[in-house]
Amino acid sequence: HPDLTKALRGGSNNFGIITRFDLHTFSQGKLWGGDVVYNGSVTPELLSAFVDFGAQEHYDEYAALFIAHTYLSTVGQYFAVATPIYTKPVVNPPVFTPFTRIQPQITNNLRIDVLGSYTNVTESAAATGKRNAFITVTFKNDLSFLTDAVAWWRLNAAGLANVSGLTYTMLNQHLLPIVISKTEGLGGNSLGLDATDGPLILSLLSITWTDSADDATVMTAATKLIKQIEDAAKSQGLYHAFKYLNYANADQAVFDGYGQANKIFLQAISKAYDPHGLFQDHVPGGFKLFVSSSIANVS
Repeated sequence: HPDLTKALRGGSNNFGIITRFDLHTFSQGKLWGGDVVYNGSVTPELLSAFVDFGAQEHYDEYAALFIAHTYLSTVGQYFAVATPIYTKPVVNPPVFTPFTRIQPQITNNLRIDVLGSYTNVTESAAATGKRNAFITVTFKNDLSFLTDAVAWWRLNAAGLANVSGLTYTMLNQHLLPIVISKTEGLGGNSLGLDATDGPLILSLLSITWTDSADDATVMTAATKLIKQIEDAAKSQGLYHAFKYLNYANADQAVFDGYGQANKIFLQAISKAYDPHGLFQDHVPGGFKLFVSSSIANVS
């Protein structure tokens, strides 16, 4: 069923229940990586290094990175966190030198370790028992524009300084041509991405807070910022409609971002394999192909 296989690569829970996975596996030994926490004052250096990382002509496939810019209302300060990962046990691989040499650093736990160690750290940092929301936007890898977007985020976060228990993060990571092209020989996917689109930046606003009375205030601010970024990116020819489903908010049109042809394809596959619309009308959660969404804005 190559049509269903392609649809499942991006189409979410719109088709049926998967009862078996056949996977190509590989041996993964220890990795090098971790987190480097900086004061927000080094943001210009980080952004420059980040954009250069995504623009490499000969990309090191063992390297991956995201940068998180975070505001904590409890201390009223901005921080930045670089999280490099290198999937070989190589200490300080040269591809990450532009990040590891930036000073001052508040903390640095870069190390060689097993994968489980890194995921445990990530899990321990996750906020539980709080209000939370994601919302996302995609644009091209451009330093001037990214600098503006982060500056707008800082102003947006400052406007929420009185929100109780606020942790407000803009997390940026690349979607690179070498990654996009990986599925071309494996039947493709339904995401509407092409290697000629990249390098792209996936930008996520991740927000947590404590009081439900602040829900509307937080979501209004975040939605306003995303629209500001989208409008500016469109005016500068830097916008990409793709919205990463796992980062998207309920009111974001994820499947529209795949392009009209891919959305029509997904709808046709849904009708073929789920002709009665069980997974559209009776399976809660997720983004649906024939309605905007069925998930809540905030949880």
